[in-house]
Amino acid sequence: MTSHAPTRYAFTLIELLVVIAIIALLIGILLPALSGARDTARSVKCLSNLRTLGLTVQQYADANHGLLPVSSHSAGFNALPWAASLYEPITGRAFEGTSYAWDDQGWWDATNTFYRCPHDRRESPIEQPGLPFSLPALSYAMNAYFELTPSEIDPARAVHSTRSSKAPFRKIHATPRPSSTVLMGGTEGSSSRDHIMAHFWRTAGVDPATEVASIRHGDSSGYVYLDGHASNEPLRETYDPETNRDQWNPMIKKLFPKD
Repeated sequence: MTSHAPTRYAFTLIELLVVIAIIALLIGILLPALSGARDTARSVKCLSNLRTLGLTVQQYADANHGLLPVSSHSAGFNALPWAASLYEPITGRAFEGTSYAWDDQGWWDATNTFYRCPHDRRESPIEQPGLPFSLPALSYAMNAYFELTPSEIDPARAVHSTRSSKAPFRKIHATPRPSSTVLMGGTEGSSSRDHIMAHFWRTAGVDPATEVASIRHGDSSGYVYLDGHASNEPLRETYDPETNRDQWNPMIKKLFPKD
């Protein structure tokens, strides 16, 4: 009786090339979709962070006679800047440092979780070359308009003001249109920059794109408004001198040089 060995089939070179080409084609189709889904998820997390910060600012104001937290622009030596002030309401732990340089793992973890956009590749702590301390990676910055005096907001029109030493928008209810006034936005620049000097865009001709991370979410960025809602939109939707749009300035009358 004759036995026959089972026949074994093998791919030809052409068949292997076809399979490889199909796999490469599928990878080419799937990778952009996966990348897009990942970017969308990062943007959603960023907006969630901003909503959390916006609501926490409202809670802070309720507990402090309506006053908004301040940034390092005006915190001085007697007050903590906003990210440190919001640490306890967000985490339930007291902020025991005196500045953003507080070397505490809980602080670094909180800044990476709540104060950093997932699109931002930096992480806390960031070492400062030549300095004996580190600083947090803050993806968000507060609109400095809320801390400015009338003479800072519009030097030319505040010359004769009798109350130019007081910031008119320090209290949360002082802004007439909270739903259309930016509280915080994504920031470009140094690791611990926590405020955006939006008034300089108008008074000094500073390019907003040098301060705002305007394309962090593709062609847009995340913003949270004073009423607590967050949105993803192009920078020009928040500031555009050509259409007299300025959602950073809390004043009803927008003060552009052409006025």
